[in-house]
Amino acid sequence: MPIHKSHHRPTAQAPRSDELPAAVSPAPIGRTADGRVRDPEAARRLALLPRRSRYVPKELALNPRFAPHNSARIEWTRARRDEIQSAHGGVSHEVGALLTAGGWLHAAAQFSAELGAESGELEHFKTASALSAVARGHALAAWELSVKEGQARPKPMSPFMVAYQETQARVEAERLARLK
Repeated sequence: MPIHKSHHRPTAQAPRSDELPAAVSPAPIGRTADGRVRDPEAARRLALLPRRSRYVPKELALNPRFAPHNSARIEWTRARRDEIQSAHGGVSHEVGALLTAGGWLHAAAQFSAELGAESGELEHFKTASALSAVARGHALAAWELSVKEGQARPKPMSPFMVAYQETQARVEAERLARLK
């Protein structure tokens, strides 16, 4: 992936279309031999492509022993987010932030408990217990906030209610027309 400097920091450019797998390859974007976009139209098409960071979590340098807990963190966060989404019809940024923090705390608690089991030190278990308690608090807070947001969110009307209201409005308009 080409790198260019932006504000004196190296930042990644979108990959060239020939660098993408064939199944994902967008319409070809004209580039010069050195990787620059060939014309303004190609630049516009490139600007419309989705950014990787929007859909793919950032790669973290993890302690290899923490890697399984990180996978569990990601799965827990996704499952909890899906659960709240289906129960309350949406997940706000604040609810998502609470769930993300709760996921990290759950993973850290499991990792600390694993370290305690290996070493036999009670401090690791105390830390795991405290982290688990805070993680539960985050999960509950996320649930309660999503309940409140779900109640405040306008509900779509059923098609039957829409038809009923249209019929009532038509009947009322006919009644008023007869009175004139």
